[in-house]
Amino acid sequence: MKRFAMAQMNQSNRTDAAACAPACSCACKASAALSICLDAAILAVSIFLCLIMSLTVLVWLVALTILVLAVRIMKQLNMAESRNAADGSMTACAAA
Repeated sequence: MKRFAMAQMNQSNRTDAAACAPACSCACKASAALSICLDAAILAVSIFLCLIMSLTVLVWLVALTILVLAVRIMKQLNMAESRNAADGSMTACAAA
């Protein structure tokens, strides 16, 4: 009787171990898949943020370039206007 109980106990332990092994394996696979999905999501968000930041920098550079060009054009217009005004006053002085 003891031998039968020992055999049952050993067989029960093996059955438990055999039953637990696939569950553990499935849990490990699910955990790995979740980890890969999480890594992919983090990578996607990182790429998105880098693109947004680089586009923001690009927009600021374009705006700065337009501002510099506008200031130069305004200076040239003011210089031309002042030259024209000086030429007009010189012409008026010469005519008088």
